Amino acid sequence: MTGILEQAQKLYALEDCAFTPVSGHEGGRNRIVIVSRNGEKRYVL
Repeated sequence: MTGILEQAQKLYALEDCAFTPVSGHEGGRNRIVIVSRNGEKRYVL
């Protein structure tokens, strides 16, 4: 998933953001990541 996050950082100018993955559930196919800047949650990818 690192490659996907690196692409998102470049595409959406998120270089100074922290990425926190959300644990999925059994059988789930989506990957959810909370993006925060300066400790403030901003986006969900």
